[in-house]
Amino acid sequence: MALFGSPRSFLGLDIDPTEIQVVEIIDRHRPELAAYAYAARPKNASVSAVANRVSQMMSKAQTSADVVIMSLPSQNIF
Repeated sequence: MALFGSPRSFLGLDIDPTEIQVVEIIDRHRPELAAYAYAARPKNASVSAVANRVSQMMSKAQTSADVVIMSLPSQNIF
């Protein structure tokens, strides 16, 4: 978390039926793009396979965000 005025970072995670995108934004005086990663989502992948792919992407992009904002396709929620 941001303490004593240090920059706060946000991780955006978009998981849709065909791709996974990760973006990290650092909020200093204005938002700055800190990291971006994109990968194709494996067809018929299990939840753990998708979670592993996201973890690999975050590790490779060297993200360090303290807040996550996420979106999922509506057909996977309802």
